[in-house]
Amino acid sequence: MNIEGYIAALEKAGVCFKQNESLAAHTSYGVGGNAAVMVFPENCEQIKTAAVLAEEFGVARVAIGKGTNVLCSDGGFCGAVINVKRASAVRSEEHTSELQSRPHI
Repeated sequence: MNIEGYIAALEKAGVCFKQNESLAAHTSYGVGGNAAVMVFPENCEQIKTAAVLAEEFGVARVAIGKGTNVLCSDGGFCGAVINVKRASAVRSEEHTSELQSRPHI
């Protein structure tokens, strides 16, 4: 896992992110440790970029929306959480891509 390379690539691509972001702040239950990186894509292309870069750099990834009905470990998640809340209003059949979520964040 090359989290530093992933962060540098996100910066270069102009995708907004925060390091060591509290998962509790993004869930309705208000629980969870920190994510190594939380990505805040603003459109479909940035969602795809965040997911593809995570794969390229070997960074585990999971996507969340508005954070309802999501339980996160107090131990956090040592990967990228792609928070699609900002992009939730964007719908495009042309830019459909699949993100595989991993359980137990």
